[in-house]
Amino acid sequence: MSLGMYKTSMGMAGLVHGVPVGKQMGIATWITFAGGDEKATVDGQIVMTKEQIQDVLGALRRAGIDITALQRRMSDDRPDFFFVSFWGHGRAADLAHSLRLALETQLR
Repeated sequence: MSLGMYKTSMGMAGLVHGVPVGKQMGIATWITFAGGDEKATVDGQIVMTKEQIQDVLGALRRAGIDITALQRRMSDDRPDFFFVSFWGHGRAADLAHSLRLALETQLR
């Protein structure tokens, strides 16, 4: 059994107080996996627009991934950015597949 940790992040671009910002300024999705193939833990945060909230939350819940917070942290941002924090455990491949489905809802 191989144990380890993997973290990835992806950004979105937008305007905050009229200034262009992106991943480097915190408008980012990040996901961390830890553990092994059969027993893994995942946690992270998905950034989304208001229009994407229901699809992302629904995909996470269908996968059995726990939603720990939903926040809007910035004011005067365009588009409106929201952040969902999550946590889950199970087989690493199942967790990765579930998170991919949640992220793919943003492409619709």
